[in-house]
Amino acid sequence: DMGNMAIIKDRIKIGCEHYPNRAAVLIMANIPPWANAAYQFVSPLLSPATKSKLVFMTPEMIREGALTKYIAPANLPSEYGGSSKVALGQSETDKKQRRMVQSLTKAASKKGRRKR
Repeated sequence: DMGNMAIIKDRIKIGCEHYPNRAAVLIMANIPPWANAAYQFVSPLLSPATKSKLVFMTPEMIREGALTKYIAPANLPSEYGGSSKVALGQSETDKKQRRMVQSLTKAASKKGRRKR
């Protein structure tokens, strides 16, 4: 519906204008088949600079080590073409970030309940 499209377009515009360089690259790995259709729908709303930061990788590309162009092999588990012995999501940094997100989500949830 056009109302939803306007909201999506507005959010993308805000992101592109106010947070243009928050990420050097956004890697879309092992995406489902419908994701390409979604990208074709949304891509006209993205700036050329934002589009240039998107990298789509197939499972074959990942198995061949394509992620090592962006991530040091020592930080990638072997199934992603790296040499790390630590499973994906299990490093101390990953665990710390997960705890932080959980804490922030919990705080935001409590704050939301107080406003009702």
